[in-house]
Amino acid sequence: AAAAAAAGAVGSAVADKSKSSSTELLAAAVAPDAAERRRTVRLEKPEGKGSLGLRIRAGDTDSDGVHIGSVVPGSVAAKSGKVFENDHIISINGTDVSTASFDDVLEMLSKNPAVDLVLVGANEPRSPAPQAVRVVKLTRSQGAPWGMKIKTGEVAQAVTVSQLTEGGLATKSGQIHTNDLILEINGASAANMTHDQVVQALSSSNELVLKLVTPQENASAEATVAAALAASAPAAAAPAPAATSTARAAPA
Repeated sequence: AAAAAAAGAVGSAVADKSKSSSTELLAAAVAPDAAERRRTVRLEKPEGKGSLGLRIRAGDTDSDGVHIGSVVPGSVAAKSGKVFENDHIISINGTDVSTASFDDVLEMLSKNPAVDLVLVGANEPRSPAPQAVRVVKLTRSQGAPWGMKIKTGEVAQAVTVSQLTEGGLATKSGQIHTNDLILEINGASAANMTHDQVVQALSSSNELVLKLVTPQENASAEATVAAALAASAPAAAAPAPAATSTARAAPA
């Protein structure tokens, strides 16, 4: 009886706590060291509608809940600086979703104009450095579109991904985002390519290998490209790029 009374007293105390305290307890219950890694973040959709800039994925098992698959650069989630790829979504607006289904979490994120999230990542930070260069390979059937639009001439030494087609190959890859900067196309530097040359390079094969970098928040695109090229310079010292540099210098 005494134990039951104590349990009731604890329950009353917890019920009287604020939402933030409740979500902190919830996060701490997920894993022994989760309290040290938990993050709370409030995300508000522009004018109460639109996208938060999150792509989610189901966990590895049915009880593993839902995780952040990727964060769209420049989005509400990205600008918060607190949401990272592979984060486990522990709660949404005070509701425990640590073991919820993909559909339930998607509905909660979609229907609410603003969400208070508790997130846990295995290691902080989970996302790669903003200037980390990555290589993405896409394969298409004959004549199928890549599912992205590009802009040239805005950033020296790079081509900008201006738009992605929903459900397109680029979007499905999960590694290409709006405003990404393309440094190389099929091994050829995008530096000084004209728009027509970029279109030709993208259209010439059914296999596409892109070297990209995501712009860093609060840094110019030119600075991002310069840092990315400098960081990848040792790896780029292979003979192949040098063989094609002269031909690409002509259309300056």
